[in-house]
Amino acid sequence: STATMPSGDSFSMGFASCLNNNAAGAGIFEQIVTQGVDFFHHTGDFHYADIVKNSVTSYRSAMEGQITSSSGFKSMLESVPTMYSPSDHDSGDNDWSPGPGTQTPAFLSVYSEMVPHFTLPDQGNGVYYTYVVGRVRFIATDARSYRSANAATDNASKSMFGATQKAWIKDRLLDPE
Repeated sequence: STATMPSGDSFSMGFASCLNNNAAGAGIFEQIVTQGVDFFHHTGDFHYADIVKNSVTSYRSAMEGQITSSSGFKSMLESVPTMYSPSDHDSGDNDWSPGPGTQTPAFLSVYSEMVPHFTLPDQGNGVYYTYVVGRVRFIATDARSYRSANAATDNASKSMFGATQKAWIKDRLLDPE
């Protein structure tokens, strides 16, 4: 189970990335709960399994392993509304490029199954979305699924977001919040 987002114009949030439950800083999740943040945004590298095969079982196991290996992290997920934007290790190997690989369908399937999330405009192809808390619109982007190859020539056609997501971002910047 998860908690719901706060209402009202005043809120506090936490955010972090690079989850390693065995690291010295893993106690941060207890501190997030103690501080009483209204919501948390995990900005990538939920795990470091570096899965490069299209295996739902592997992705599910990596995510469940992170959740169950830390009582502090599990407690935070149960009590603090949490958003999650994947990065390289989450849906491939370190610094993977370009965009979707053969493993992407399995990752996206497990993300949709296990992660409470807002509507994904490009469901099944990437993880980007928006949400509003109070008077603030948060825009969560996907800088992995649509990116050009790292080795591509640096010019106007090289992109981190791809044309569709980039147009969506520009439209969200015009939204009224």
